[in-house]
Amino acid sequence: MKKNIGIVYISGAGLNKSIWNETQELLDHPSIAIDYGNSRESLKYDDYIDEALKQIDSFDPSKSKKLILVCHSIGGCVGLSLSKALGKRVNGFVAIGATLPKNNSSFVSSLPLPQKLILPLILKLAGTKPPEKSILHEYCNDLSDKQTQEILENFTPESISLYLTKIQYSTLNFPKLYLQLTNDNSMPTALQSKMASNLSNMKISTINSGHLAMVSNPKKVAYEINNYISSTL
Repeated sequence: MKKNIGIVYISGAGLNKSIWNETQELLDHPSIAIDYGNSRESLKYDDYIDEALKQIDSFDPSKSKKLILVCHSIGGCVGLSLSKALGKRVNGFVAIGATLPKNNSSFVSSLPLPQKLILPLILKLAGTKPPEKSILHEYCNDLSDKQTQEILENFTPESISLYLTKIQYSTLNFPKLYLQLTNDNSMPTALQSKMASNLSNMKISTINSGHLAMVSNPKKVAYEINNYISSTL
């Protein structure tokens, strides 16, 4: 295990760090999965960033590791903000079916029409936890019954600020990897390709999985991350 490299996992909306358990066991490097607990609706966007930085500093107190940010879904927004806050400590960036807004844009503004107009209204009226039927369709289409039940039981509403805040980030001057999920009911592959194009010098690799590839196919996810790190660092 190469201790000078550290992997930071950032989950998508509603999810907790347990989704990374199997993938973490298969990685060649020490890692931490950021977790925001079960009470998130009152958070401001900066609270997400501050809490992640606090956990990263506990994981790497000497600030000596080369950090690789691995971001899933809306966690791509948080990851880009963290890349600016962490500066030269970040040496790699992997997006898994992730939303990567253009600079000074938000998650919502990155969506195609009419979603970018409708979603803010839905979030304000109905909150950020989708109906169970939507979670099953968008998150669990290739999961086992046990995995599906765990996702449903642990799903946690997020702050609306996570969806609406415009983020700012610096250019990531190193090779980046986008893991495109070919059976993703939450983010179509065409939108994933668009997200990848928002960052320069970003390689795309595909995984035949739904939105939670780290749950349904952790071996493939771990292989791609290990291969990316070994070929770039």
